[in-house]
Amino acid sequence: MVQTQWESRPYFTAVWVWDNSASAYVNNTLEAHSRNGTTFSIFADANDYLYLGSQGKFEFAGFSLTIGGIVDTPIQWDYWNGTAWTQLIQENNYTFALSGAEEFWHLEDWDAYAFTNSAPHSATPPDTLQRYWVRGKVASVTTAPTVNQIYARQRAAYASPTDVSNLLALPNAFSATTRPSRDTVEDYIYAAQDYIDKETRKSWRMKFKVEEEHDFIRSGFRLVEAYPEEITQLEIWTGSQYDTKTQGRTGDYFLVKDTGMVHYARFFILPARIQAYSGSAWGYGWGEFTYPVRVSYFYGGNQQSHSAEGGIVWDICRKLAAIDVYTNHDYTILTVAGSDRVALDRKIDTWKMEIEERLVRLERWETM
Repeated sequence: MVQTQWESRPYFTAVWVWDNSASAYVNNTLEAHSRNGTTFSIFADANDYLYLGSQGKFEFAGFSLTIGGIVDTPIQWDYWNGTAWTQLIQENNYTFALSGAEEFWHLEDWDAYAFTNSAPHSATPPDTLQRYWVRGKVASVTTAPTVNQIYARQRAAYASPTDVSNLLALPNAFSATTRPSRDTVEDYIYAAQDYIDKETRKSWRMKFKVEEEHDFIRSGFRLVEAYPEEITQLEIWTGSQYDTKTQGRTGDYFLVKDTGMVHYARFFILPARIQAYSGSAWGYGWGEFTYPVRVSYFYGGNQQSHSAEGGIVWDICRKLAAIDVYTNHDYTILTVAGSDRVALDRKIDTWKMEIEERLVRLERWETM
């Protein structure tokens, strides 16, 4: 049984590199947690592995790099299915050339695994806790990527199945043998998270936006998604290619996280058709300069440290999932009852009103 107190944390509890040439594990877990940690290399050799592990199931790994890599792609990602390491079929095929993210889908038979002195390699692992794992491997390496920080997104990010069972005052926590099972409750939580994000137009889970397009405005522009964390690339179309710009107040642009605004730190020498443009106009060749700016970035508030909204999001999510548990399964014989208790049906009605009121408070208001 995995440790449930770690299941909703926004980072991996194990980031290990298998250094094949040294026949040893390198534990980079603490460095991967913090932006201020020591940078470390991954995929230094074609026979090395990157292991990412968590006591809760996860679906996303975001890599903030200080040096982009040149490796043979696509990366081979494997997961443990209870019997063997099985290759994942990836859809986005992140290359590690720039900071970016890999998402892990279709892990229906994923199972927890504890490393030993003989498996998956003949060496002493940093620990032998059970975790859900994915591992990456490359066929060849020209330049090894250097990592500054690794973001994680747990499948149950806003609340845990344990939070739901505690709210319902059940005598036992959800498990593989309960009805509903722990996996089913996790599905309810996952659906609740999507509903919260949709209703509020914000997210408290780390996500990655690829090549969001904007018009060129000298005063800058606002990113579409709330709570931007890190811009990984900003490019401007010159008429024949995209030029990558340098981030920083002494560079070409900078990000103000509190407002989501991107400001240019200097004037650019842009193609005449952009510079001359003002107001509405039409002409042959102008279309290629529509939305000439594209930007990729990490976004999503950290629920654990977001004191203004994190607790509200947690409470909404556990109550939405608890309502699904109660309405889809018979819990009348397990719930606490008595003349001094509030009937669960009445609690559910109260929760629904609380949820709607709190979602309105969290909703992102915008003026154009």
